[in-house]
Amino acid sequence: MRRLLDRSRLHSAGSLIILTVLTGYFSIAQEGFLDAGNLLSLARQYAELGLVAVGMTLVIAAGGIDISVGGTVGLTGMLLGVLVLQHGWEMLPAAAVALAVAGSVGAVNGAAVAYLGMQPVLVTLATMSLTRGAAYVLTGGVSLSGFPERFTDIATGGVAGTGIPLPVAITGLAFAGSAVLLRRTAFGRAVLASGASAEAAELSGIRVRRVRFATYLLLSLLAGVAGILLTARVSTSFADAGRNYEFEAITAVVLGGTSLTGGEASVLGTLAGVCTMAVLRNGLSLAGQSDLTRTQMLAVALLTAVLIDNLRRRLTS
Repeated sequence: MRRLLDRSRLHSAGSLIILTVLTGYFSIAQEGFLDAGNLLSLARQYAELGLVAVGMTLVIAAGGIDISVGGTVGLTGMLLGVLVLQHGWEMLPAAAVALAVAGSVGAVNGAAVAYLGMQPVLVTLATMSLTRGAAYVLTGGVSLSGFPERFTDIATGGVAGTGIPLPVAITGLAFAGSAVLLRRTAFGRAVLASGASAEAAELSGIRVRRVRFATYLLLSLLAGVAGILLTARVSTSFADAGRNYEFEAITAVVLGGTSLTGGEASVLGTLAGVCTMAVLRNGLSLAGQSDLTRTQMLAVALLTAVLIDNLRRRLTS
């Protein structure tokens, strides 16, 4: 187990190097890239993706994958808007119901993959379609706006006395908590063992099915929180919210040193991966590149991450 942790630390160093190189390049090529205002804006914009990436790290480390998280983000935000703006619910009960629905998506994914033995890609592809479709059906694809100011202040306000935006603080706590969970708890060790070899983990007394179910549930709950924060930031519920989050999260996780086959994970590497995605997209935006170009670069980054993962598994096998 210690060998796996040491190896993941080594791999995460690569993502830190990539992040440093990209940051250095864009700071020279684009005036104002390192301005405090731009960096703060980046942190706010990518806090939601960071939450999703934290959960994705655990799922992939346990030997799974989830491509439904973008749909879960969109459904959570849209359901929140329908309950608050169309039915007059208070924010807290509406958010609780939206999170419960997000959790139910994770429960379905986890049960199908862990207990029924279904392929995670196929299961989560189906739930991605269902959640995205449900988000459209709720309002016929019409966006909803007009949230109370006390809700949108969540995105614009900061932690008292620190100046840190609340969404960034929440995401930071999620990263710190998952790092402790993965490296300092029995559950974290069970996650890594389940991803490394499910059979060996079962023989050692680990309930692999329960562990994998828990990772899917946790990821969907984090995606639900991300959906709420995203809705607060843009002050609008829209069905397309969270689109491409699954691919960006997977890219960040794999770039950060978590193996796609499971058993290895680096929360610090995932953080560096998310920052890399943020720097790349923002740098291209400041350079005047189109959204299509930025999306194409995301595809290249994902393919590069998969290639790196394959190469390092061959080198360490």
